[in-house]
Amino acid sequence: AVTRPMTPAAQAFALRVMSTASSAPDGGGSDPDLAAARVYVVLSHGDPIGARTMLEHTPGVRRSAALSQVAAEADLTLGRDDEACSLGDNLAAGKDSAYFRRLRVYCLLRAGDKPGAQLAYDLTPEQAKDDVYKRLMSAALSGAQAGVQPSLRNGLEYALSKRLGLDL
Repeated sequence: AVTRPMTPAAQAFALRVMSTASSAPDGGGSDPDLAAARVYVVLSHGDPIGARTMLEHTPGVRRSAALSQVAAEADLTLGRDDEACSLGDNLAAGKDSAYFRRLRVYCLLRAGDKPGAQLAYDLTPEQAKDDVYKRLMSAALSGAQAGVQPSLRNGLEYALSKRLGLDL
C-alpha cells in the first residue's frame, strides 16, 4: 500500500501530541509496549532528544526489550554509542531478539573485537533477512566499503554508516 508522507504541520502536531505529558488510559500506565510505541513515534519523527527525555521519565526501561530498543535507537542516533551498548549488555529480558543480537555485533566491532563481532554476526541467522543491515555490517567487518550506500533507516544503521565514513 502506498502512503503519503505527513505534512510538516501534521508531523509537528504528532510530535506535540506524543511528547506531551499525560495520563495513560486505564491499564496503559504500566504497559511498556505502549510506552515504547509512543516514544518511537517521537523518535521516528526526528526528535531523538525528546525521545531520550521521555525515556528518562519512563520506569523499567532495562526490564523491557521494547523500551530498551527504542532507548538504544535514540542513543545511537544521538551518537551515544556507549549508552546504547550498555543498554544491550544490561537488558533483563529479550536479549535474544534480532535487534539486540545486531546491536551486540555492532558493540563488539566498536570495542575493537573484530573476531568476536564476526562470530556473533555469523551466528545471527536474522542478519540474512535484512539486506541493508547485511550490506553495512559486512562492509564494517571486512573493511571493504566500495559501493556501500549509507542508511538512515534506524539508529543502528545510521551508526554503522557513520562508522564506515559514508556520506550521510
